[in-house]
Amino acid sequence: MKTINYYWRLFATAFCFFVFGVGGILIALLIAPLIILVYRDRQLRHIKGKLFIHYCFRMFIELMRLSGVLSYTIEGAERFKKPGQLFLANHPSLIDVVFMIAFIPRTDCVVKGKLSKNPFTYGAVNAAGYIMNAEPEAVLEKSIDSVKSGNSLIIFPEGTRTTPGGDFKFKRG
Repeated sequence: MKTINYYWRLFATAFCFFVFGVGGILIALLIAPLIILVYRDRQLRHIKGKLFIHYCFRMFIELMRLSGVLSYTIEGAERFKKPGQLFLANHPSLIDVVFMIAFIPRTDCVVKGKLSKNPFTYGAVNAAGYIMNAEPEAVLEKSIDSVKSGNSLIIFPEGTRTTPGGDFKFKRG
């Protein structure tokens, strides 16, 4: 039975990675251009983009839960609903930001500039108008504007993923 469970989880995990990748490409090719066409106002476009990514990530997490890839418990989720909050987080894996955006409404995020060039992420990053860390001078100003407009803001101050129990490795930017 352990062997069957192992192979199922292996298959389900690979399938979820596939869905995430294909979803990213579909967002870039179909959804992001559609959002640009429908919403001419940049601020409204970013609000709708953030909302769309929020629900996509929520469905993705539900897919992982239903397929048995993961289980989770969130305590104090009602506190996430208050607008204009600042979330400073470490970055132990790639899935942590997916969870945060999925469960925190109207979330903005300071992201690596390279994500706006990655074929799997650039559609979502650009549709949502996330703040690029490639422009260090503008990050603070854009972050303040985002919180003032009612978004919550996620920042990973370490600038890179960390290994639990390992030394901190900070990056500039």
